[in-house]
Amino acid sequence: MTSHSLTLQRLYTQVFDQNKDNLISKEELVRGFGRVTPVALTEGEVAAVMNDICQPGQNKLNFNMLKMAYTRYKEVSNPQNARRQLLEASESLSGSVKASYDTSLSRKK
Repeated sequence: MTSHSLTLQRLYTQVFDQNKDNLISKEELVRGFGRVTPVALTEGEVAAVMNDICQPGQNKLNFNMLKMAYTRYKEVSNPQNARRQLLEASESLSGSVKASYDTSLSRKK
């Protein structure tokens, strides 16, 4: 299997969902990542992935949940989006600092 032909759907069905029940358990997640990454995930990392993707009380994830998480990660990891988010955060912080400074000056008068 070549990496350029590996779609998210194929990754889900051929690498992670080993028992073909259309859900990925913690165990399948560990095995799947073990097949596609050079370093195995720790229990804490698996728990963090499951907590990030699954709703409270769920212990398995489905394709739509994985796709949403992938899309969110892809958007955040895009350098243009990261730059935009950093600039927005900087502008927001500058505005907050200026507002605090202006408030402290007006109190001193």
